[in-house]
Amino acid sequence: MFDRPEDHRSLQLQLEQFIRHWYGNRKPWYGISEERLAATRLPDPLRWIYGYAGAWDGLNYSDTLFGNQDCLVNFEELYTRDGKLVFAHENQGVWCVGTEPVGADPPVWAHLDGHGWKPLDDSLMHFLTTLILHETVFGCQHLESQEDAYAALSAAGFLIVPLWMNAPYPWCLMDMGFPPVTIHLANGRYLLMNDWVATNEPEPWKALPHIFEKKDLSAGVGLTLDPWDAIPDHLEIPKIVKVSHLRTVIHRHELEAEHHTKRAAVFRRMLGELEARDGK
Repeated sequence: MFDRPEDHRSLQLQLEQFIRHWYGNRKPWYGISEERLAATRLPDPLRWIYGYAGAWDGLNYSDTLFGNQDCLVNFEELYTRDGKLVFAHENQGVWCVGTEPVGADPPVWAHLDGHGWKPLDDSLMHFLTTLILHETVFGCQHLESQEDAYAALSAAGFLIVPLWMNAPYPWCLMDMGFPPVTIHLANGRYLLMNDWVATNEPEPWKALPHIFEKKDLSAGVGLTLDPWDAIPDHLEIPKIVKVSHLRTVIHRHELEAEHHTKRAAVFRRMLGELEARDGK
């Protein structure tokens, strides 16, 4: 997987495969509609990702599926800054990432506080891959930092394969010694990103007790909440977040209802044509 990074179409297909593997099957209403995309100036890789997953529910009530540590900007919140289209930002606003408003695969710049814009990646499609994998790691139900994670999982007998190697990320431009993003897949269910180990396996401490601390799942600790539900009252989440989430859930259900209504109309027309042809 991701073994042809220079082939943008192949990279898109591989990302779609990875997203389905990690998040489940995509529903038709999970993407921004073709009409809205056609009315918006976007470079091709952004047109693809918003069309594929721009309306996919985020984990833990996030606005976007890829908004767990840093964030792919919500489609409605895209904006330009100094002539660049800003499509990603750090969770505390330390940096944002921008690209050209149009193009097949334009370069990417990062804007760092106090440093202005700096070149980050020659390929928007390449950086999108890094961002999606990065946010998938931080969106996992279980996430721990482990020094030399690769050696730890290898010693535990895990089969480890490389996914995405030495990819630039904004933190690499901050003169703090942070390395590029390197991601491996272990036993098909664990992601290793530098010194982070992440998984959605229900009880990872059974396989890796030296990395994951055992949790009492009966108390709901460590469980990912269903973003289609209302936020339980006992969770200490600001009212403004709850209101935003409920509006999003309503919109998602309306999109699904619209999708099924249109599909039902198509099948009803097909049924009518069949009955008319057979004289029934």
